[in-house]
Amino acid sequence: SPSAFTMHKTSALTLLASTSLIPSTLAAYTLVESYDPTNFFSKFHFWDKKDPTNGFVQYKPLRSAAESGLIAIDTKSGTVPAIYIGVDHSTKDPAGRASVRISSKKSYNHGLFIFDIEHSPGGICGTWPAFWMLSDGGKWPEGGEIDIFEGANDDRHNKMTLHTTPGCTIQKMSGFSGKVDTPNCDVNAQGQGKNMGCGIKHPVVKTQETFGQGMNKGGGG
Repeated sequence: SPSAFTMHKTSALTLLASTSLIPSTLAAYTLVESYDPTNFFSKFHFWDKKDPTNGFVQYKPLRSAAESGLIAIDTKSGTVPAIYIGVDHSTKDPAGRASVRISSKKSYNHGLFIFDIEHSPGGICGTWPAFWMLSDGGKWPEGGEIDIFEGANDDRHNKMTLHTTPGCTIQKMSGFSGKVDTPNCDVNAQGQGKNMGCGIKHPVVKTQETFGQGMNKGGGG
């Protein structure tokens, strides 16, 4: 599925595909694709329509985002170039803040995705950074949605969520590194908020922050 996300700074997104080895009980991963400072923005479509979640935001196309400094390859902050994706945090626009929402040009059916985030917005009211996997053909929520990295406002812990139609639930409530917040993946499940899906908030230890300012202070994730 194509990925859609709004992020602040990252060094790379790496896709590894599993390959079987002999004996069959062993497995290894082979690098299939790398989204890095040399090619990152060319691998994505830039959403420039109205926000489908009705946020107070104006999404900008590639050229406009680059010219206004919303996207860049940062070569000054460290020894390794970093990918910068930001938001206009100074202009007061009654139509909403200028920002970026992108989705990958390529689709994937499976893989191990490694996303190296050095700094993410967080701890501030009105922020909603996220990295999602969406269907490129199916209507939402029939096509499903996998939220890998997401939080809003002053969240301090990452929440991983699945959004589906009826029939998908988390039946085992233990054994996770995080805590199950909502077990039913159906976006219209009774007893849960609308569009909640089945979510696991990570980690259960409050002092281990996996989102926002706490994650940033720890050097990213």
